[in-house]
Amino acid sequence: MIRLSHAIGKRADAGGRWRYASAMRRLLIPIAFVLAWPAMAAQPLYREIKDFVVACDNGGACRALGLAQEDGGNPLLLDLHRDAGPSGKATLRLSAARRFAARDLRVDGKTSTVSALPWRDAGDANGGALELQDPNAIAKFVDLARNAGAITIGRGQDSANLSLSGFSAALLLVDETQGRIGNETAWLRRGAKPASAVPAAGALPALPPPPKSAALSRAQATSLIAAVRRQQSKLIAGEECDTSNPDLSPDSAYALSGDEALVLLNCFNGAYQSASLGFRIDRAGRGPARRLVLQAPIRTGDNDGRIDYFTNADYDPASATLSHAAKGRGLGDCGEAASWRFDGREFRLASYAYLGRCSGADPGDWPTLFRSAGR
Repeated sequence: MIRLSHAIGKRADAGGRWRYASAMRRLLIPIAFVLAWPAMAAQPLYREIKDFVVACDNGGACRALGLAQEDGGNPLLLDLHRDAGPSGKATLRLSAARRFAARDLRVDGKTSTVSALPWRDAGDANGGALELQDPNAIAKFVDLARNAGAITIGRGQDSANLSLSGFSAALLLVDETQGRIGNETAWLRRGAKPASAVPAAGALPALPPPPKSAALSRAQATSLIAAVRRQQSKLIAGEECDTSNPDLSPDSAYALSGDEALVLLNCFNGAYQSASLGFRIDRAGRGPARRLVLQAPIRTGDNDGRIDYFTNADYDPASATLSHAAKGRGLGDCGEAASWRFDGREFRLASYAYLGRCSGADPGDWPTLFRSAGR
């Protein structure tokens, strides 16, 4: 399993994958604030259960992903999404590298009434896909698959396989997270409670409008970059940044406000991504440069609730948004993406998506764990 990390001292090997040194060198910053969400917001959740991943965002929307087994083969992938709330919309999608029809579906190697469900052909030139959007049909699929071992299409070398190991546990976790256990809308443990008893979706945080400020001139940007590199030379050396690489992506500087600027110093280049250190500094170049350490909504095996390396970093002054997108490997079937809005004082989390398991998911289609209103 390929994992991401925000450990200090990461390096890119020839293939572009990140290598990691010990994270113990960095000063541990209290991160209790990371998990303090607005009272009405749901708690983001990410969990791997056998061959499934469950991800729920701060609005209570959940995805259960059935991914490829790590020994390879031709995968048949399952993506089951459900919004929070009494009338939360649900969609179930099966996808594979080649086109297929509902009649091709087999449950534990046998024909099944799963083929008779009202599937919609959602395939295209990039591969095959079938979708269910009717809640009753999705519930019927769950009933047919919950105790099975696998769903397949095709035969022999042309077959594609979806392991259902962990499927029932994943559905139970979604039901529990959305408050559906014992409810008529539950996928696994249905009961007599009406849909109206399901808790409403969590409130999403609103972001402030971006502050207005004059852009930096090229001379100002160059001067600020030099000032930060001079001030932070020991830190840069401690991070083992590859300052001698002639192909290193250029550093950049942006106005944050009338008084402050953001400087992004490129530290490493890999085959398909680069990593930068971020700093805040007085835009006149006076005073110390402060390293940028921003929040992530969850702790995973890849971060401790904070991000201090920014991969493929970009700052958009018009929207005051800093973005970060880190692939776990070149295929892009796992990784982390986040964005933060500068509110005039601090960077506020705007969005976050994460998939720690590299097992054939669509490139960049990583489950959302945090979103803000209007995004």
